[in-house]
Amino acid sequence: MLIKTLDIQLLIYLSKLIDERRYRDFIGALPECLAWNILRFLTVKELAIVCQVSSQWCSLANNNEVWKVKYHESFICLPRYLDEQYRCWKEIYRQAVKLHFNWTNGYAKRLELCGHKDKVLSLSTYEDLLATGSCDNTIKVWILSTAQLKQTLVGHKKSVWCVHLFSHNIVISGSHDTTIRIWNIEYGTIIRILLSHRGPVWQIACQGELLLSTSQDMTGKVWRITRCRILHTLIGHTASVFAGDLSDTGSEAVTGSADKTIRIWNCHNGQCNRTIQLSKVDPIVAVSYSSGYIAYAHGSTVSVIHLTNNDSIFEHSEHKDRIETVQLKIYSNENLHPLLSKKKKTSTDFQGILMTGARDNYVKYCNLGESRTVDSLKGEKGGKIYSILFDDRRIMKTSKNVIVIYDFNTN
Repeated sequence: MLIKTLDIQLLIYLSKLIDERRYRDFIGALPECLAWNILRFLTVKELAIVCQVSSQWCSLANNNEVWKVKYHESFICLPRYLDEQYRCWKEIYRQAVKLHFNWTNGYAKRLELCGHKDKVLSLSTYEDLLATGSCDNTIKVWILSTAQLKQTLVGHKKSVWCVHLFSHNIVISGSHDTTIRIWNIEYGTIIRILLSHRGPVWQIACQGELLLSTSQDMTGKVWRITRCRILHTLIGHTASVFAGDLSDTGSEAVTGSADKTIRIWNCHNGQCNRTIQLSKVDPIVAVSYSSGYIAYAHGSTVSVIHLTNNDSIFEHSEHKDRIETVQLKIYSNENLHPLLSKKKKTSTDFQGILMTGARDNYVKYCNLGESRTVDSLKGEKGGKIYSILFDDRRIMKTSKNVIVIYDFNTN
């Protein structure tokens, strides 16, 4: 009733006063630290809407601490950056979402590296370098970021079955000519030739200063590569030793053989700790050792076992021809692959990626922590895959005389 007694000018004044109070920018008026604490409770979609309100709200919603909270709400692992002060958490969040989406849905940019004159047999990476060994008896070193050839290493007399990039300037190779060679990448010269095996060298693996080599001569050898000398000769297999790998600490070696067994060796004394009969028909042609788990390929089947109790963790026979290469990576929560990085409830106490390449020209990869469905990448018609590698953003595989790279860090 009091309002009805007021004149028109007073009513206009009261109306403006109420409007100002009604539409007051409470977020903008707060101290920034309080505004950030409020905004961090919003979802990512709601933050995007906040950015459209005003320049002040946009600045508050793009605060680094707000996006750090959003990242840790959605992802398990920490991003792999060295310096905390240079982390842009909104960009890190965007990259993590993109990588996870692309890996999950198989979206990747395809790149080919051409230069070898015969089929490529082996791959190895070190930071931004890729080394490849081929049936044309050469090793080529590539710069991944530019897809340019850095160096061609010539010296082997037969096919190069295995390579390992030891550092940015040293590559090690094993060949059908029975030699292991150490190369200087910058000058393209041989540093040392290691003569010990009496048959083709099928596989090499390196961990720190230790090098494991396996051969047609039914042995494996453990080398101190910095001194180029043999520590132990691993004797026990009764047929060709096609595959080998070293544990994460370098204390154990695992070898797979045509005698259909896997042997676990002590690298300190060269003794065989255990012999595991895993296949009744097919030879063991590829093994991969990661955090106490071993993946091994026999025929068109790949299996994963826990080394402590030999329990079978996973197995598939999705390939239609013999598997030539396998890579297993078991991850901790601090260092996950983008395919595993989303926060989800899993039925297993470990998380890992298993990837295989076979003569049927397919790469197959599986998330061991969740549904364990097997996804595929098909190669070129008539090709056979002899080697694969993968990291956070790429799958690399051989196909005839070409190296094919699938880059998942793409829009």
